[in-house]
Amino acid sequence: MSFLMQDMNFPKANVYISATVFAFLTVVPALFSQTPAVRPLGVISAIDADGKKLTLKTDAGPEMAVNLSDATAYLQVPVGEKSLAKAEKIDFKTLATGDRIVARGTISPDQTSIKATQVILMSKEDLAKKHEADRAEWSKRGISGTVAEVDAAKNTITLKLGGKSAVNLITVSLAEGAKLRRYGHDSIKFNDAAPGKFSDIKIGDQARALGAKSEDGTKFTAEELLSGTFRYIAAVVVSIDAAAGSMVVKDLDAKKNITVKLSPDATFKKLPERFAQMMAMRLSGGARTMPAAGGARGGAGAPGGAGPGGPGGGMDPQQMLERLPQATLSEIKNGDALMIASMAGANEGSIVAITLIAGMEPIFTAAPQGNRQQMMGAWSLETNMGGQ
Repeated sequence: MSFLMQDMNFPKANVYISATVFAFLTVVPALFSQTPAVRPLGVISAIDADGKKLTLKTDAGPEMAVNLSDATAYLQVPVGEKSLAKAEKIDFKTLATGDRIVARGTISPDQTSIKATQVILMSKEDLAKKHEADRAEWSKRGISGTVAEVDAAKNTITLKLGGKSAVNLITVSLAEGAKLRRYGHDSIKFNDAAPGKFSDIKIGDQARALGAKSEDGTKFTAEELLSGTFRYIAAVVVSIDAAAGSMVVKDLDAKKNITVKLSPDATFKKLPERFAQMMAMRLSGGARTMPAAGGARGGAGAPGGAGPGGPGGGMDPQQMLERLPQATLSEIKNGDALMIASMAGANEGSIVAITLIAGMEPIFTAAPQGNRQQMMGAWSLETNMGGQ
C-alpha cells in the first residue's frame, strides 16, 4: 500500500478537484502577471455588503481585501470552462462565503488589498458537483503507489501499488500531452504544486496517475501524474503545545528530537488498541485477517461492521483507517508512539505533518527498527496527498 495518496479524502479538499482548479486558473492567465507575490485567487471567507468589500483567503496563504465599487463587474464561469466565452453576468448578491473567485484589478503596494474591476466566480455548489464527478473519475481510472523504478530512456516509471491489487507492480508511461505536477517541501495542496518534469521523479516517491490500464493490468498510460517526496518518521511524543498546534517528538531511528507542526489539513487518526494489536500480529507473521467479535469489529471507538470478507473475514486496513474519526492533540500524551508523514523539506529538525497516526506502540514493537521505514512507506494512508 502507498502511504498518502487518496485527497490525493487527497479530508478538507481533494486532489480530485485539481483539474477543476487548474482549469479555473487558465481562464484569466493575465491576472497572475500583476505581481509574483500575491495571486488574487482563492475562497471568499467574509462578505461586507455595506462596506462593499470581500475578504479573500488566497491560495498563496494570506488574506486579501477585495474592495468593490458600483463599476465592478461580476461574472460566473461554468466549472471546467477554460475561457470566459460561456461566462454569465451575475449580481453581487450571488456571491457567498466559500465561493471560489478571481479578483481582477489593481493590487495595493503592500499587496494586502485589490480594487476590483472584475470578480470571476466559480460557486461552491458547482465545485462540489464537479468534485464528486472528479472523485468518481479518479476512483475509476486512477492508480496510486510508491515509485519502485524510473526508466529515463523509456520515459516510464514502475509503481508498487497500494491496497488489495491483483498486480503488485505496474509500468506507467505518459500519454501525449500528459500533465505532470510536483509537490513542494511543505504543502500537499494542488495549487502549491508546480508543473513538474519527468526527471523530478525519484525512486521512493509517492505518485498518483489518472489514465487507462492495459487488459492484463501490468501497464498504465497516464494522462495526469502527480508525485512528491515524503518523509516518514516513527516517533514518541516528548512535549505538546496544543495552542500552537505543534509538538516535539523523538525520532526513534535517528535518535533526535524534531519539532512537528500540524498542517491545517492534516489527517490525524488514533488507532483503537485492538486494531493496533491485530496489525502487529500481521507484521509479526501472525493473523492474516481481522476477525469480527460478536458480529462487530473492535471495542469502543473502533469502526463497526464487517469487512469485505464478511463476518470473520478480512478487513482492509486502509478501509479501517478511513472509518476512524479525526483525532486531536488533546487525545495524546507524552510518551505516546506516533507514525508521522510529511513532505521532505530542507529543515531536518522541523517538519509540517500531513498525516499522523497515534496508538502505534504494538506495531512499532512488532516491526524491527530496520523495517520501520519500509513498513511506513508500504502502509497506505491515502487520505491526504494533494488538496486544492
